[in-house]
Amino acid sequence: AATAAFVAYYPLYTSKIEYGEGAPSAEFQKSGWLSSWCAKRVGFKYKLHKCSKTDFQNVNLAIFGIVPHGGFSMGHFLFGASNTHGFWTDVYTKPKRSLSAAALFKIPIVREIALLVGGIDAGKPTATAALQQGLSLTVVPGGVMGQALTKSGKAGMYVKKRKGFCKLALEHGASLVPVYIFGETLLTKDLSLMRPVSKFLAQKLWIGIPPQYGFCGFLPFKPPNGLVAVVGKPIIVKKMENPDWDKDVLPLHSKFLAALEQLYNDNRKEHGYDGIPLVDFADLQSKGAAATGKKKKKDSKKNN
Repeated sequence: AATAAFVAYYPLYTSKIEYGEGAPSAEFQKSGWLSSWCAKRVGFKYKLHKCSKTDFQNVNLAIFGIVPHGGFSMGHFLFGASNTHGFWTDVYTKPKRSLSAAALFKIPIVREIALLVGGIDAGKPTATAALQQGLSLTVVPGGVMGQALTKSGKAGMYVKKRKGFCKLALEHGASLVPVYIFGETLLTKDLSLMRPVSKFLAQKLWIGIPPQYGFCGFLPFKPPNGLVAVVGKPIIVKKMENPDWDKDVLPLHSKFLAALEQLYNDNRKEHGYDGIPLVDFADLQSKGAAATGKKKKKDSKKNN
């Protein structure tokens, strides 16, 4: 029986469908047992900020930039991939896919869940092909490095060094939609000893292993104010065949960052983040490296 199951499953496992349109199931996205259970556990909901359903009616193609990544990327799963909340049927109804880490498609069962909720490979060729076919995308710009740098309890993101999604938006005329997930970094607690390993794997092999842990290891803790996806107004982007990096990509990236920061500042008090500034984990990493360099230099002078 086991051999028969393996023989039947192997062609599906090796089909590489994640590099194409994937294999989404609208029914599973709306009422899948896993997403429904997770949504209840973390108290998930979404809200529109300074926009309404009308703002999305004429947006035929969009890239939803979701931050932060967090340890488990639960916000992307519950908002970007699943549809237990109804956003993808009530507000933005165009077909879409969710860019997902390649490693997810290497793990049996996890692979099938990722495909059912509309996941496709996060590589640029796959993302480009999806946009060319008129499929909108949800993406966590921070990727595996954003996961490796995540610090529990911080209101943070890893976007300043991530600009490729803005170039994609310009090349295809896809509107950019900022989404901030309040409570994402409260789902886990830091496992400091794992951070160097996570950063190494993310930098060298593009493999994401969270330097955090949840309840019983892998279950998310419930944030005090729940997990809330706040969706901002779409940034309309004009299509360009060959966008200039300095003149086109960087200004759009700055505009997205400004919209994201405004989104956070306007909503942080309501969701329990009053007085907590939004930071980019890349800045924290740079400050840490600078502090380490100064200490080494000081120690060197003492020894001399």
